[in-house]
Amino acid sequence: MQYNLGVQRWTGSGQERDILMPDSLKMVGYSLSAILFLVLLCIDSRSVLANDDIKSDAASSVLSYSRPARSWMTEALPIGNGSLGAMLFGLTETERVQFNHDTLWTGHEKDTGSYQSFGDVFIRLGHGNPLEYRRELNIDNALEGVPDIRDRKLPSVSLVFEACDSITLVLAAGTDYLADQSKGWRGNDPHTEVTACVDAVSSEKLSDLCRAHVTDYQSLYRRFRLDLGSSAKNIANRATDERLLSYSRENAKDPDLEELLVNYGRYLLISSSRPGSMPANLQGLWNDSNRPPWRSDYHSNINVEMNYWPGEPTNLAECQKPFLDYVLSQIPVSRERTREEYKQTKRGWTVRTENGVFGGGSYLWNPPGSAWYAQHFWEHYAFSQDKDYLRNVAYPLLKELCGLEILYIPKRSHTF
Repeated sequence: MQYNLGVQRWTGSGQERDILMPDSLKMVGYSLSAILFLVLLCIDSRSVLANDDIKSDAASSVLSYSRPARSWMTEALPIGNGSLGAMLFGLTETERVQFNHDTLWTGHEKDTGSYQSFGDVFIRLGHGNPLEYRRELNIDNALEGVPDIRDRKLPSVSLVFEACDSITLVLAAGTDYLADQSKGWRGNDPHTEVTACVDAVSSEKLSDLCRAHVTDYQSLYRRFRLDLGSSAKNIANRATDERLLSYSRENAKDPDLEELLVNYGRYLLISSSRPGSMPANLQGLWNDSNRPPWRSDYHSNINVEMNYWPGEPTNLAECQKPFLDYVLSQIPVSRERTREEYKQTKRGWTVRTENGVFGGGSYLWNPPGSAWYAQHFWEHYAFSQDKDYLRNVAYPLLKELCGLEILYIPKRSHTF
């Protein structure tokens, strides 16, 4: 096989005004860094690991499709490590890898801003008319691949890799965002860290990296198992989109599909929310637009909370932490804005419906929003029984919020 890849190495900062930096980001003064290091793009993830390492119940753990994705929103498949995410299309002529970093936002303390797309990588593969095709995402090990392609032709291109069946692409990205108002929301220039990450990864064997990835992912994913029964083979063997149509239009019994949806929800939370990352936003970690719907923000009514409702009950306490840390980081600005809006408030704080990463909010005020946030702090204690966490984090927050919420509790003549 032959492959060709257009790779551009670039950096950008508020001072360098790189040509790939959108104007909206120049306005904020972000320091950005993205480096594409050509090593190998794994076309068949199953070839990396021995078969025994990736066995799983495909009917309830594999999303599979018989054609490439055409729609970013409804057909491309997401991957992520908490901070860095990508959408893969499985295109056969020119593959598209659209990627995000969770800290790439516009905005400031008085403007919500919006979550941004970091960029796209296009890889010319030249498989114009495959005779056979299948793409899949195994959510038991978080590996995605296009295992079976039979090609008819390969075009003449300027950069060609011959006598190989795969190439590897190592991609890292970062910004200088820091979730700390006292430091102006700015940390170190990310270029050094991003470069070190690429260098470290590129020095490892791909098989070792994949094994480490699977071990890390499964340490979270395999803590929970749901068994609703088994689907008939003639249903379970269909492509996922066909199973969904059969389930919704024909009322087909497919308990493995129901399990798959639950498992997929946990996969998305693990992939978009890890300790040290930002929490999952309206679109999780994935966004292909610099003007996304509803800013791809943290919607306090009540979408961001819904992202995390399954976290503690399905044993993903670590994945809950980014949301709790995010709430704590925004409190200094939330206090100030709440005093401005609710003059009678002496203590406590709340949030608006739309919220960004610099403390800014917009649209309607949402008085119970902070109480809904607080529920997650209590749930984290309820499941962990961590008394130090309760004493030092959860209880002080709950106590402060009572100062505001008591103003909105209707007075009743009866008691319970």
